[in-house]
Amino acid sequence: MIVRLITVKNKLLGKPKNGVAVEEFFARLDYFRSWLHTKIQSRKPALLRPKTNNNADSAGVSCSFQELLNLRNEIHALFLSPPHAFPQDSANQFISAFRGRGLEYDTARHYQFGDEVRHIDWRVTARTLKTHVKVYHEERERPVCFLVDHSRSMHFATRSEYKSVRASKTAALLVWLAKELNEKVGGIVFDENQQHVFKPVPGDNGVLPLLKRLQIEPINSVKQENIPENVKDVDQPLLLTQLQRFNHLAPKGSLCFIVSDFYALEPGNKTFENVLYDLSQRCDVNLLLIYDPFEAQALPAGRYRLSDGQALLEVNDSPLEQRQHHSELFKQRLGTIENLSKRAGFNAHAIATDAALLEVLNLQLSAVPGVTNFNEALRQ
Repeated sequence: MIVRLITVKNKLLGKPKNGVAVEEFFARLDYFRSWLHTKIQSRKPALLRPKTNNNADSAGVSCSFQELLNLRNEIHALFLSPPHAFPQDSANQFISAFRGRGLEYDTARHYQFGDEVRHIDWRVTARTLKTHVKVYHEERERPVCFLVDHSRSMHFATRSEYKSVRASKTAALLVWLAKELNEKVGGIVFDENQQHVFKPVPGDNGVLPLLKRLQIEPINSVKQENIPENVKDVDQPLLLTQLQRFNHLAPKGSLCFIVSDFYALEPGNKTFENVLYDLSQRCDVNLLLIYDPFEAQALPAGRYRLSDGQALLEVNDSPLEQRQHHSELFKQRLGTIENLSKRAGFNAHAIATDAALLEVLNLQLSAVPGVTNFNEALRQ
């Protein structure tokens, strides 16, 4: 059965189709294949099951599509806070945009004096021989959009897992939570070589293609690609470019999650602050800063070895000022984001690569806008 599915997939590769439709079809195919494999394995006796090696998962350098699918079982511990009202629209206590007339049929009740004739439900009236009118309720939608950073600075860790892996798992949990609440899901996943844009779509059509792009392949299986020249010589950071595109993608009233280490954020960069401020005035913005505990503390004296999976670099003893340099940059980054969050009124939260993810996410989702946990991150 699985062989036949693979054959069908290979045949469809040559047919021109809409890009989003192809992504959604392949994601559904992989989802069904993993489900079928799980069913087959569960029916085998324990002695006949092959031993699996989970070293790749425990190493924290990769994140498979199956791992992201399994996170659906953990969303029962999360709670999504209600939307916030905007200052320029105090009458609207929901950030969701209306669809159509903003009304959806709910039920029918007996006609009362003063009801409009145009609201009479003629079908129910004919069936019961008593006049009934239609009752409506407000129909609102709240798209949930994600901007996930998979750039080079995110492929770093000294403990637990890479920042990119933590970002993918964080976004996946929030994606499944939005799916559970029947919200539209979309966003942008990007790195130096490519970007993947998904317009907000309800149901599995929005969830599965996004999860497919959130997966991170092991280093050995990733093809080494050179960074294009037009990416090397740009006048602004890659995160800022993607944030500007994200500002146009997210509909008004969306719930937005920006997951990154914000390594490219320069203190005093007014362009970045203006774009983020404009987005916060249109949408409910949440900044999730992924960091490694190594970034928040000065290096103790000693010799260190750093590796990108291929090359090896030795760092010898250096003066205290040089060993504190990276931690000072981290503090400046946190200070810039915290000041902006207080001024614009959006949520910002720091998530360590070795922290209990569900606990940190619950604190972030229930946090008051303008209040951060950055002081706690610096004390660790």
